[in-house]
Amino acid sequence: MKKALILVSMFLAGATLQGCVVAAVGGAAGGYYVGKDERAPEQLAKDAALTAEVKSLLIAEPGIRAFDINVDTYNSTVALKGTVKSGAQRALAERVARKARGVKTVHNELKTR
Repeated sequence: MKKALILVSMFLAGATLQGCVVAAVGGAAGGYYVGKDERAPEQLAKDAALTAEVKSLLIAEPGIRAFDINVDTYNSTVALKGTVKSGAQRALAERVARKARGVKTVHNELKTR
C-alpha cells in the first residue's frame, strides 16, 4: 500500500511540475496563462510543487477521497475545491493542506454532499 501511495505521489508531482514546462513555452499551467500571470517563473514552480505536495498529503490521508478534491495554488495560497461527504472531511482536508511546508493560507471551497 505504501508503495502505491509513493508511486501515485511521484506521478502527481511529476505531472504537476510538467505543467511548468508547458507554461514556460507559452501554454497553460493550472488554468493560468504565462502572458497574463504576474508570478515569476520561480513562484510558478514553487506553486506547482506546493500543489503536488498538498495533493500527495491528501492521497495519503485515510478517509479522504483525494481524487474528488481539486488543489490550486497561487502565490503559496492553496484553494481546495470539490465535494466531500461531510463537514468533518472538509475540515480534515483543510488541516492536511495546512501541513504542507510553505502554505501561507488555505481557501476551503469544498462542498459537502
